Amino acid sequence: MTQAPQKNTGGTKELAARLMAVQACYQMLQNGGSPREITREFLEHRTEMEDLDGTPLPQADGALFKRIMIGVEERRIELDEMLYAHIKGREYVKAEGELSGAETPDMIQDGGHFVPAEKTRDIEPLLRSVMMCGICEILMHGNIDHPLIINDYLDITHAFYEKQQVSLVNGVLDSIATLLRTGEKV
Repeated sequence: MTQAPQKNTGGTKELAARLMAVQACYQMLQNGGSPREITREFLEHRTEMEDLDGTPLPQADGALFKRIMIGVEERRIELDEMLYAHIKGREYVKAEGELSGAETPDMIQDGGHFVPAEKTRDIEPLLRSVMMCGICEILMHGNIDHPLIINDYLDITHAFYEKQQVSLVNGVLDSIATLLRTGEKV
């Protein structure tokens, strides 16, 4: 008797680092706090993780985790801009108006670019964390095959969401990776 194939849960130290980064980013978005403090807390106290079945995951790659968290901290506005640009018009964002180009207090400014802060805040925080970490890593790691990065973030998304959200994450991350590969503006 053969067993049905099981969903790949990864089990690599890189997957564990990416999961830890998503959790830390989620904590940062939900509770505020210094990204560096949250990073330190996770490295000191949250390195032992399990998958949904209770199977221990390998020790997370601490260096990768730190790179992702530093990247999210340093590029947060850029990540929100990219996320908004690639998700607007989808049902996960409350469409309460388009960019007018006018500067208002509810907008984030970075180098002359404005993003309505509520647009990315309306994305469920865990889903936003997955996509922010994924986008950040795609931008930082041109030397790593993007499908490897994307697949780990899809595995993480599968652990928490249904197919529709997984498709959304795949579409956003793949779109950004494709633009980078072709040299177009992300």
